[in-house]
Amino acid sequence: MNKKFKRAGATLALLLVGAAGAAGSLAYLQNQSATVTNTFTAVSGLIDSKDGVFTLDETKVKWDKETGNYVADTTATEKVIDNTYDNILPGLQDVMKDPTVTLKKVTADSYLFVTVKETDDDNALTWAIDDTNWIALMKDGKQVTKDGALVYVKKDKVAEGTENLSVPVLKDNQIDFGNFGEQLAEGTNLVFNSYLTQSTGFTDAADAWSNTYGKTTANTPATPEAGA
Repeated sequence: MNKKFKRAGATLALLLVGAAGAAGSLAYLQNQSATVTNTFTAVSGLIDSKDGVFTLDETKVKWDKETGNYVADTTATEKVIDNTYDNILPGLQDVMKDPTVTLKKVTADSYLFVTVKETDDDNALTWAIDDTNWIALMKDGKQVTKDGALVYVKKDKVAEGTENLSVPVLKDNQIDFGNFGEQLAEGTNLVFNSYLTQSTGFTDAADAWSNTYGKTTANTPATPEAGA
């Protein structure tokens, strides 16, 4: 790290968010990771209501003064749904960021989607999807988007009865920064959502997305059970 770089005073908030719910009057089974806890119960049938799990979370990180980078916070007992990076320097590489989707007790063959939305006016933030697990969801030769977020789908369907499946979102569980000058744009962030939709009745993942979370009308949110 070039010590001549000045510390950026801005705060980089990289968030994982979502809202649980089934899609209006649609009969398709689907789940979307929940806001706040990103932990889910089977309000619409795709996750076993007793033992099922659908989460999107990440390791809590802390700034390591000696290395000038972010590392896992070994004092944290649980994963978190957001991390704030407030000591970002120009040119900082290999910054730890490991958002992961976890599934347990899936009740039907399903498509798993993740969306990534970046707000970065300076183009300083660099990341890549974990292409061993995810591919861009394409339609008419273009990658599908949702509210400005890029949509990816897990390469293989999630099989009925799946137990303890963990799928990293970012390649190498890291992000990098280029030379953004002395100040990183305020409000720079990276936002993740995950979605689960039955595969039965659809021709492919794009068809499933188009008829559920890709519809222009908003899904009707449902409140997860206590403890979600």
